[in-house]
Amino acid sequence: MLLDYQPEPDSVIGITISGFTLDKSNLQTAQSQQQATEYISADVYWVKGMGKKYELRFGTQYDHISNDIRDFITASNELDYSLKTLQVYGTAYHRFNEHMAWDFGLYAGHVEEKQNFLQDNSRDTLNNGIEAAFRMGFEYSSSDGRNTLQLNISLNVDDPIKDPGDGGGISFQSVF
Repeated sequence: MLLDYQPEPDSVIGITISGFTLDKSNLQTAQSQQQATEYISADVYWVKGMGKKYELRFGTQYDHISNDIRDFITASNELDYSLKTLQVYGTAYHRFNEHMAWDFGLYAGHVEEKQNFLQDNSRDTLNNGIEAAFRMGFEYSSSDGRNTLQLNISLNVDDPIKDPGDGGGISFQSVF
């Protein structure tokens, strides 16, 4: 579900709610497993400067994912996993010429991540605390705007010495 209100031509205030459930199983001999996954996300945001040289976005987002695995061959692998986050964020998108743009974001929030092994509680883990990340991205678009190459990297702000990197990615999109 997406609901946007446009108070000015270059501004939007909105909310997005999305999610899914997925149940799957593999019942072949020596591979008998079941997995149940649920995901829900809610994002409340304000965007200013749409279509201009600088676009700013501020918001708060809640995410919850659970993934329950049942292994009927190796019971010690049975796991209930959950991840909940509530974060605030700000991003800036700067198109500095016809083909290229920078994208920066700062994210901070509370994270609760649990792994509960059903047969062996000594393997259980809990990550519960504040985390923060800084994301940098670069975008290159073709002259007709139908093709886009995006590069990004995320850096940990909450623990830059012990865990400096938080991942990165490359993507290519084409409309045809």
